[in-house]
Amino acid sequence: MATVSSWKCFYCKKPVAKDSVYARIVYGSNNTFRYAHKECFEAAIADSKEQRKGEIIDPNQITVCVYCKKSMNKDDEDCLPINQPYNTKFAHKACIEEEAKREKTPEEELDIYIMNLFNLDFIPMNIRQQKKIYVEKEHLTYSGIKGTLKYFYEVQQHRPDPNNPSIGIVPYTYEQAKAYYKQLAMAKMKNQSKDLTYESKVICWKIKKPQREKKKSKWFSFLDEEEVNE
Repeated sequence: MATVSSWKCFYCKKPVAKDSVYARIVYGSNNTFRYAHKECFEAAIADSKEQRKGEIIDPNQITVCVYCKKSMNKDDEDCLPINQPYNTKFAHKACIEEEAKREKTPEEELDIYIMNLFNLDFIPMNIRQQKKIYVEKEHLTYSGIKGTLKYFYEVQQHRPDPNNPSIGIVPYTYEQAKAYYKQLAMAKMKNQSKDLTYESKVICWKIKKPQREKKKSKWFSFLDEEEVNE
């Protein structure tokens, strides 16, 4: 079945392209929608002929909540951006709060990381197959696969290719990443085992009071004078 690329304007009955700026009007008691040209809707409002509620929608401002998958307008207060490593997505404020409370499984955490890494809204079939082989045949763990990807792309700073999403580097980097995290863990344990408390030792030095040197008198005694005169 062909996808409808336009609606019929509620006012002028002419086609309204879905990729143009249009008006969405609440119609009837069931809150269904009718669509119209932006200019037709604004003219009806100006002539006071339209009492129904409606809104102007710009398709370029429409996005999908990354969690509930429902459409939303980027200009809405309820629409918040989610800054991710290589892209920006959007979600409802309530969805963000609920998602933050929910505890993720190791596989979910891996999938979230992969989607953020390659700017995806879903896990492609080739990556699903790769995950299955790594876990079921090579006996890798989901957390280990995620750690390997973080090591390859964040520690070694390789750039992901959004045009060719794949986690094919995992088998070749897994052991290297494992050794890296093992070294980090050992260093952390070593630092925690060190006693970093120091005792302060006070050393007192007793300084003697300086004594003035006695100077001999320069006056001659009478006896000395007599000896000199002789």
